[in-house]
Amino acid sequence: MPEVELLRAHLSKLEKAAGFSFFRKIGDKYYVTDKWMATFHEGLKICADHGGTLPLPRGEAENQALAKVVMISLGSPNAFLGATDRHFDDKFVDLSNQPLPFFKWGPSEPNNQMA
Repeated sequence: MPEVELLRAHLSKLEKAAGFSFFRKIGDKYYVTDKWMATFHEGLKICADHGGTLPLPRGEAENQALAKVVMISLGSPNAFLGATDRHFDDKFVDLSNQPLPFFKWGPSEPNNQMA
């Protein structure tokens, strides 16, 4: 029965991803968007309401893949990541308050634009 449960979980993720105007599967992750303009906190809620979370690259390969998805889907290099300094001013952590496993900030990043 565990195999059936795994298939159901996989199908559920795929159905959720297919409900968005843009989605790509890279590795074992789905990157999705409906091109909403939102604040960081609104983005967190939108993701949670749809069973997901803001993306957070775990290495250079994921970072490059995410950057490509953002440019293709949004036409802009700007998107929120699953990192914050809300509890530790100027010290970014993931959404579980753990140290970032990887970061490669662009020029003038991170910033509080559209926070």
